[in-house]
Amino acid sequence: AMKLVALGAHQVGFAYPALHAALEGQEALEGWMKQIEQEARLALFCTGYASAEELRGQERAWTK
Repeated sequence: AMKLVALGAHQVGFAYPALHAALEGQEALEGWMKQIEQEARLALFCTGYASAEELRGQERAWTK
């Protein structure tokens, strides 16, 4: 998802994986949401940006 933000996306679709997790139960959905958040934070840390707004449009962020 963060790679898409770096390419300029303002929104990223999570409907299928979110619904799939929700069908497994509230704990599964909360776990999935925490995983997405951790992945986003890790991507920002690894690229040196503090927020998704800073990352947006930085196509070369993944080659730093």
